[in-house]
Amino acid sequence: MSTRCNLYHCLQNNYELQYYLCKNVTHKTLICKYRISAHDLQIEKGRYSNIQRSNRLCKFCNCDEIEDEFHALLVCPSYKYIREKYIEKFYWLKPSMYKLELLLKSTNIKTLNNLGRYLYLMLQKKNKLL
Repeated sequence: MSTRCNLYHCLQNNYELQYYLCKNVTHKTLICKYRISAHDLQIEKGRYSNIQRSNRLCKFCNCDEIEDEFHALLVCPSYKYIREKYIEKFYWLKPSMYKLELLLKSTNIKTLNNLGRYLYLMLQKKNKLL
Protein backbone atom coordinates (compact mmCIF):
# COMPACT_ATOMS: atom_id res chain seq x y z
CA MET A 1 0.00 0.00 0.00
CA SER A 2 1.30 3.45 -0.91
CA THR A 3 2.11 5.90 1.87
CA ARG A 4 1.31 8.83 -0.44
CA CYS A 5 -1.03 11.30 1.23
CA ASN A 6 -1.30 9.31 4.49
CA LEU A 7 -1.17 12.58 6.41
CA TYR A 8 -3.90 14.12 4.26
CA HIS A 9 -6.21 11.16 4.87
CA CYS A 10 -5.80 11.73 8.63
CA LEU A 11 -6.52 15.43 8.28
CA GLN A 12 -9.43 15.44 5.87
CA ASN A 13 -12.54 13.96 7.40
CA ASN A 14 -15.07 16.44 6.04
CA TYR A 15 -15.37 18.19 2.72
CA GLU A 16 -16.18 21.74 3.76
CA LEU A 17 -14.14 24.89 3.19
CA GLN A 18 -11.11 24.52 5.42
CA TYR A 19 -10.10 27.38 7.70
CA TYR A 20 -6.59 27.56 6.34
CA LEU A 21 -7.99 28.41 2.88
CA CYS A 22 -9.06 31.88 4.03
CA LYS A 23 -5.65 33.27 5.07
CA ASN A 24 -2.64 35.01 3.48
CA VAL A 25 -2.21 33.58 -0.02
CA THR A 26 1.43 32.56 0.42
CA HIS A 27 0.75 30.97 3.80
CA LYS A 28 -2.41 29.33 2.50
CA THR A 29 -0.47 27.75 -0.35
CA LEU A 30 2.26 26.43 1.94
CA ILE A 31 -0.20 24.99 4.47
CA CYS A 32 -2.13 23.33 1.66
CA LYS A 33 1.06 21.84 0.18
CA TYR A 34 2.06 20.34 3.52
CA ARG A 35 -1.43 18.97 4.10
CA ILE A 36 -1.43 17.14 0.76
CA SER A 37 2.28 16.22 0.70
CA ALA A 38 3.02 18.44 -2.32
CA HIS A 39 6.18 19.89 -0.82
CA ASP A 40 9.91 19.48 -1.36
CA LEU A 41 10.73 17.37 1.68
CA GLN A 42 12.87 14.29 1.04
CA ILE A 43 9.94 11.99 1.83
CA GLU A 44 8.36 13.15 -1.45
CA LYS A 45 11.43 14.09 -3.51
CA GLY A 46 12.92 10.67 -2.82
CA ARG A 47 9.75 8.97 -4.03
CA TYR A 48 10.28 10.39 -7.53
CA SER A 49 13.97 9.48 -7.52
CA ASN A 50 13.18 5.91 -6.40
CA ILE A 51 15.12 6.36 -3.18
CA GLN A 52 14.17 3.79 -0.56
CA ARG A 53 11.95 5.39 2.10
CA SER A 54 14.43 4.69 4.89
CA ASN A 55 17.10 6.65 2.96
CA ARG A 56 15.08 9.84 2.47
CA LEU A 57 16.93 11.55 5.29
CA CYS A 58 16.96 15.20 6.30
CA LYS A 59 19.95 16.98 4.77
CA PHE A 60 19.78 19.88 7.22
CA CYS A 61 20.52 18.16 10.50
CA ASN A 62 22.53 15.23 11.81
CA CYS A 63 19.59 13.39 13.35
CA ASP A 64 19.60 10.61 10.74
CA GLU A 65 15.80 10.88 10.48
CA ILE A 66 13.50 10.74 7.48
CA GLU A 67 12.65 14.26 6.36
CA ASP A 68 8.88 14.12 6.48
CA GLU A 69 6.24 16.59 7.66
CA PHE A 70 6.61 15.49 11.28
CA HIS A 71 10.38 15.94 11.28
CA ALA A 72 10.36 19.28 9.45
CA LEU A 73 7.56 20.89 11.45
CA LEU A 74 8.14 19.56 14.96
CA VAL A 75 11.59 17.98 15.34
CA CYS A 76 14.38 19.19 13.03
CA PRO A 77 16.94 21.15 15.07
CA SER A 78 17.79 23.28 12.02
CA TYR A 79 14.44 25.06 12.40
CA LYS A 80 14.36 25.16 16.21
CA TYR A 81 14.62 28.94 16.52
CA ILE A 82 11.82 29.53 13.98
CA ARG A 83 9.69 26.77 15.52
CA GLU A 84 9.99 28.18 19.03
CA LYS A 85 8.96 31.60 17.77
CA TYR A 86 5.93 30.57 15.69
CA ILE A 87 4.68 27.17 16.83
CA GLU A 88 3.08 26.80 20.25
CA LYS A 89 5.19 24.87 22.72
CA PHE A 90 2.41 22.29 23.16
CA TYR A 91 3.10 20.91 19.68
CA TRP A 92 6.90 20.63 19.71
CA LEU A 93 7.79 20.03 23.38
CA LYS A 94 6.77 16.36 23.22
CA PRO A 95 5.97 15.96 19.53
CA SER A 96 3.71 13.22 18.21
CA MET A 97 1.80 12.47 15.02
CA TYR A 98 -1.36 13.29 16.93
CA LYS A 99 -0.04 16.78 17.71
CA LEU A 100 1.03 17.26 14.09
CA GLU A 101 -2.49 16.34 13.02
CA LEU A 102 -3.95 18.81 15.55
CA LEU A 103 -1.65 21.55 14.30
CA LEU A 104 -2.49 21.04 10.64
CA LYS A 105 -6.23 20.71 11.39
CA SER A 106 -6.35 23.77 13.62
CA THR A 107 -9.17 26.27 13.15
CA ASN A 108 -7.49 28.87 15.36
CA ILE A 109 -6.62 31.92 13.25
CA LYS A 110 -3.49 32.79 15.26
CA THR A 111 -2.21 29.20 15.08
CA LEU A 112 -2.79 29.09 11.31
CA ASN A 113 -1.14 32.47 10.70
CA ASN A 114 1.87 31.37 12.74
CA LEU A 115 2.02 28.00 10.99
CA GLY A 116 2.03 29.80 7.63
CA ARG A 117 4.82 32.10 8.81
CA TYR A 118 6.80 29.14 10.11
CA LEU A 119 6.49 27.24 6.83
CA TYR A 120 7.48 30.35 4.86
CA LEU A 121 10.55 31.05 7.01
CA MET A 122 11.49 27.37 7.10
CA LEU A 123 11.43 27.27 3.30
CA GLN A 124 13.53 30.44 3.08
CA LYS A 125 16.12 28.99 5.44
CA LYS A 126 16.11 25.69 3.57
CA ASN A 127 16.71 27.48 0.26
CA LYS A 128 19.63 29.42 1.76
CA LEU A 129 21.22 26.22 3.02
CA LEU A 130 21.02 24.50 -0.37
